[in-house]
Amino acid sequence: RSLRFVLEAKIITPWGWAISVMSEPIRPWTTDEEKQDCEYHGFVRLARRLKETFPHLGICIVGDSLYACSSVMKICDDYNWDYIFTFKEGRTPKSYSDSSELMKAFPGNGGRIVNHNAHGKPFDGGAVTWANGVEISNGTDDCVSFNVVGVEASDGEGSDEVTYSGRFATSLSVKDAEQAAEIVRWGRQRWNIENNFKVEKHDGFGLEHNFCNKARASRNFYLLMQIANNLWQVFYLGHLSRLKRRYRKVAQTEWVSIIREAFHSVGISSFDDVPRRYLSRELMM
Repeated sequence: RSLRFVLEAKIITPWGWAISVMSEPIRPWTTDEEKQDCEYHGFVRLARRLKETFPHLGICIVGDSLYACSSVMKICDDYNWDYIFTFKEGRTPKSYSDSSELMKAFPGNGGRIVNHNAHGKPFDGGAVTWANGVEISNGTDDCVSFNVVGVEASDGEGSDEVTYSGRFATSLSVKDAEQAAEIVRWGRQRWNIENNFKVEKHDGFGLEHNFCNKARASRNFYLLMQIANNLWQVFYLGHLSRLKRRYRKVAQTEWVSIIREAFHSVGISSFDDVPRRYLSRELMM
């Protein structure tokens, strides 16, 4: 069985969508550079394509700790993009230590997170701290300066338990607790992408299955799968949002089975069989 890795650019939204917009294959070996390919080189290619395709679009890259390095940050600076990366000690120990020292030196750079429950009532969501002007380099004098936000979050209302602890490296300005909390909120939205890939792998799409041995056929199948997943997210998190909130324990595969059985019970086996009164104006045009 041959494994094919793909680096995916997705748009994340506050309401949980992770929509695929561009894919870049990670090849076992790049003949152009005559060396092993990797996720970083894939990002360089994907970033170049994104910039060429959307030259004037304001972009903020949200990524894991792999991207919290000077070379990726410089790419974002060159393209006039912002970024929010998970920031871990093991990835950049010197810069991580510097951010800790700056947070201690400026204890006023801190505050509380204000969350809201389903009824709009505010409640305490934990604490944030930040450090401005942290520097990182790749061994040269060419340094990149960025900001770091630390968080100790309590997601449950009325709970003092810390449910998330971490830091984020960002190019965005951090001047108060509100801005810091917003950076944390978007940094944590990256898990929408992880959860979305989990759905593709384990909830009916079969992403990890080896459907074909031809590289081009496999890649085309993968792209069709991303299109199908995009459409499913719009339907599942859009049209089914009310039912999903009411029946939270129903898995996505079960919703598909329910919809399929409902279509069959009313005699609909294809799109052509759908009565015109059920179609929106856009679909009938």
